[in-house]
Amino acid sequence: GTSYVLIVDRAGAEQILKVAPQAIALWIYTKSIEDLRNRLINRSADEEQSIIHRLNCARHEISCEVVAPLFKYHVLNHEFDRALEDIIAIVKKELS
Repeated sequence: GTSYVLIVDRAGAEQILKVAPQAIALWIYTKSIEDLRNRLINRSADEEQSIIHRLNCARHEISCEVVAPLFKYHVLNHEFDRALEDIIAIVKKELS
């Protein structure tokens, strides 16, 4: 069969899981909001208001995930190579 990778926020994941409960829900997160803030600033792709909005959304989504977990897997994206290894291991496990 064919597999797809979709990058969505929590609301998108909820919608996908309603119609495809067999989907693999994977949450990729940073060490902290401060780490996320630094990454967004260093990327120089967003205006300050956009960064503030994204951080507020992240705080909300983190709170929701703590209160009502939705994602089957959680991967810390602190070191890219390690995060990639973790994701590959999850996909291999789920597809085997």
